[in-house]
Amino acid sequence: NVYNVKLTTTGACEPQSCNCGPTFNCGDDCINRLVLVECPASHKCQNQRIQRHEWAPGLEKFMTESKGWGVRTSLPIKTGEFILEYVGEVVSDHEFKERMATRYVHDTHHYCLHLDCGLVIDGHRMGGDGRFVNHSCQPNCEMQKWSVNGQSRMALFAHREIEAGEELTYDYNFSLFNPAEGQECKCGSDNCRGVIGGKSQRVRQSTAPPPAPTGTGRVGRPRKNQAKRTLSGPKETPVPPAPPPVIPTPQLKPLTHAQKLYIQEHHCFLLRNFYKVRRCKAAGSISIARPQTSTPTENNPSTTLINHINALRQPRNMKTRRLAQVEDDPELHKTAKLANLLRDLWNIVTKAKDEKNQQLCAAFLNLPSKRKVPEYYQRIQEPIDFNMIEQNVASGVYRTAESFDFDMNKLFSNAIKFYGRTSELGIAATRLKKIYTEAKQQSAHKFEDMLGEKPLLNFISNKKKGEEEDVIRCICGMFRDEGLMIQCERCLVWQHCECVQADPSAASYHCERCVPREVDYEIPLDELTEHGYRYYMTLMRGNLQLRQGDTVYVLRDIPIPGTNKKHTYDTIGEIKYADLDIFRIERFWKDSKGQRIAYGHHYLRPHETYHEPTRKFFPNEVMRVPLYEAVPVELIIEHCWVMDLNTYCKGRPMGAPEDHIYICEYRVDKTARLFSKVSKSKFPICTKNYAFERFDVRLKMSRTYTPHDLDPALVKPRGRKPQDAEDTERREVQPVPVHIPVARTRSEQKTRLNKILLNLLSKLPTKQPLDVSYLLEGGRRRKKTT
Repeated sequence: NVYNVKLTTTGACEPQSCNCGPTFNCGDDCINRLVLVECPASHKCQNQRIQRHEWAPGLEKFMTESKGWGVRTSLPIKTGEFILEYVGEVVSDHEFKERMATRYVHDTHHYCLHLDCGLVIDGHRMGGDGRFVNHSCQPNCEMQKWSVNGQSRMALFAHREIEAGEELTYDYNFSLFNPAEGQECKCGSDNCRGVIGGKSQRVRQSTAPPPAPTGTGRVGRPRKNQAKRTLSGPKETPVPPAPPPVIPTPQLKPLTHAQKLYIQEHHCFLLRNFYKVRRCKAAGSISIARPQTSTPTENNPSTTLINHINALRQPRNMKTRRLAQVEDDPELHKTAKLANLLRDLWNIVTKAKDEKNQQLCAAFLNLPSKRKVPEYYQRIQEPIDFNMIEQNVASGVYRTAESFDFDMNKLFSNAIKFYGRTSELGIAATRLKKIYTEAKQQSAHKFEDMLGEKPLLNFISNKKKGEEEDVIRCICGMFRDEGLMIQCERCLVWQHCECVQADPSAASYHCERCVPREVDYEIPLDELTEHGYRYYMTLMRGNLQLRQGDTVYVLRDIPIPGTNKKHTYDTIGEIKYADLDIFRIERFWKDSKGQRIAYGHHYLRPHETYHEPTRKFFPNEVMRVPLYEAVPVELIIEHCWVMDLNTYCKGRPMGAPEDHIYICEYRVDKTARLFSKVSKSKFPICTKNYAFERFDVRLKMSRTYTPHDLDPALVKPRGRKPQDAEDTERREVQPVPVHIPVARTRSEQKTRLNKILLNLLSKLPTKQPLDVSYLLEGGRRRKKTT
């Protein structure tokens, strides 16, 4: 279970020590099993199936005919055997009631299990297979509350012998808040009660007439003395049945003056029926004490507000004028006017159509199906649709314009987050958001005139802190907002004019996705190299687009055996990324032969540098080295990402695999010995919402001795696995070359050293070489001559 409340173990039972052993199960005579308590984990006992999650094998979920999902077993289960545990989110009773009133208000079927101390197991958002076990009035299982390590747990046990392929059921036995309209039971058993609820609630009526009442109506076997008195004494007169209760007639609406005149003129109304209904109502009020219904103007402000909103939207008549006179509440009147303005904004957005004369909001009127698109509810924490917003407007939930604006923006952001900014539904959500923003700006004076005050700037501007309205998606794949740019009229993305070769003075423009056309992804620049070759912003290596500032894996020079050629990206086959160089591209050009060249610098991994054994590194850290090189594009294998530590802890670029992301905080010299901090990167990572996915919680990183760890292959195994003789014969033992150093005597070393020193002395610029042969003599020192 996931506990969202403070745990307390005061109400749990203290586990007693038992005499059970590890070789036999706990029987019914075990003191802990008698009180539904599992033994502690320290005991060598088998009364620990719940805490060890030893569920019954063979459980599977399946779709029933009329009850939705169910759980059945493919193996037989004995009586009293533990089957599974009902798990979920443990919340307080107050928290669950708030969820039922807000988050689960539109759910058709939703149940929970009550624990002690006011706790509830909510299996709606998170839970196991226990929430799919259906109800039955004649079940084969039962739910028991056990105490496990001081905490209450709900476990399902077999009530009888269960055969293979039989569905698991237990009696829900919950309390119905509306017994007259309870949920219909579809278990199909002989003892079905008709509704899913307690045994004391509404029971399905039988077709046979009830037996005549005999005796005093006592349930069960009569006592002996009473039976003797009944046989000897006179018989008691039967008690007459109670008269059926008088069902009150539903309250009729009063007739208007126009309706009364029409009835008198056309004689289409019988007065005797009118008086009959009045008499029935009076008789019902006398026989049955009905609770007083509260008038909507006094005790039910929500109903009053709904009537007030409808009255303001309808033409002025006698009824609405009396309503306005009775309900002279300025706050209520202000909320009703605000609801009408919000409804107008909602109508403008939902009636917007695209080029094909279809509604843009068609996909957002209702939420996706939980069964067909379950990943939507896993990724979107607060789902909402247009119908939910309309209901909130009609019921007067929004007391301020900012709350309505928050829900509308949340709807658009949910669609863009799940479907993507450049998808069809993402484009539709972006266009609706633009229409909504324009409608708010045009309705600003209406808010001021009707409400008497200006709405907040956040409501009009519709731009929150850290939110970008302009999305850059160019064919170059770069997110720089420099130079002259043009916007697509359909998807509202911005592109560089020099990349797409667009005319800025054109009346309309559509991108290559909205209006498909062929584009050249190799974008030239106006600059030339010193040899007269043209620079490029992007180049293609097969189907891979390379851009200025990208970090890539570069293949080292590996010759092809038997030829004078070297391997490229299409001939190397599978290769480990750890064996490739990490390269930062700064320039592109094509030479006279048409060969594509990438120019940039390298990055070194920690094991490729000279450093102290006490220096720590991140597991994926690299160091920049000032070694520049011109590399053919055919040697580039794949993209990777090198970023600073601050950006790495914030999130990840869209579409970047975690295995190809590196951290760079230091740079080394050409000898890879001196470490220094890296200044601001020339090619930073774009961290805007459309190109960067942020974490909910910022990461906390720490350096370790990762490069100094031993390879697991070099660690000597503790145990030896038995091997077959055939495997030993098949395995070929490759001899490892051993380099034995040449042993020299002391005289040979002295002769070799003398030869080296004489050679060095001969190369000195002085005319007379210095005699340093005395250094070869051990105990003698040269005396200074004065």
